Amino acid sequence: MTHEVQFREIDASGKPIHEYSVAGMKVPSVTYVLDRRGFCNYQDCPEDYMEAARERGKIGHEVTHWFDEKYSGELNSGMPWVDMFESVHLEEPLHPWARTQLEAWIRFRIDFGFMPLLIEKPAAWKINGMMVCGTPDRFGTSKIGPMVIDLKFTTKVEASCKYQLAGYAANEDLWHRGLRPLRYVAHFKDGKVIPVCYTRTKDEKMFAAALAITHDIWNGGGK
Repeated sequence: MTHEVQFREIDASGKPIHEYSVAGMKVPSVTYVLDRRGFCNYQDCPEDYMEAARERGKIGHEVTHWFDEKYSGELNSGMPWVDMFESVHLEEPLHPWARTQLEAWIRFRIDFGFMPLLIEKPAAWKINGMMVCGTPDRFGTSKIGPMVIDLKFTTKVEASCKYQLAGYAANEDLWHRGLRPLRYVAHFKDGKVIPVCYTRTKDEKMFAAALAITHDIWNGGGK
């Protein structure tokens, strides 16, 4: 069942937030659940490192997003996709780092035959009757079946990613013939995309348990 989702990135004062609501009711997000339940731990990371990582991620997400919006169909090898993208859709050439990331993403798409159907689209769904929201980086078709993908531009892939993708894959709107989509991280490293696949069924159970605790706290059970 599709739910109408409202998503705010900044509040009235301009402060960055990531807040989801459905029918006027605030709903926890996948990343909020993981952060608040201790699946993510960045306490030992220096702030300057974190800021640089956020900037890399922002640029990487933007350039791949722009490209996928313009070229969502099948990509054939041998075509100068980046040159075409720059000449047709951009006013100036891409920064070399951004170009490298886009070239790597295009190669990933060609190798998997991946064609995006949803590009960073906020959604809401229920797991065991509990509402949750989130914005998967990509969902689409491929040679090996439907895929939900998270793009990572960090030095390493955090362990929390498997639970994050399990949460996204629990959305029945993404299922095909009753089967959940394949779960992949596209890890951008050293000029290429390293595909990381997750298959454990218990990852969704772990996320569902964390979501249940979050809902209990939000409903006053944690007081």
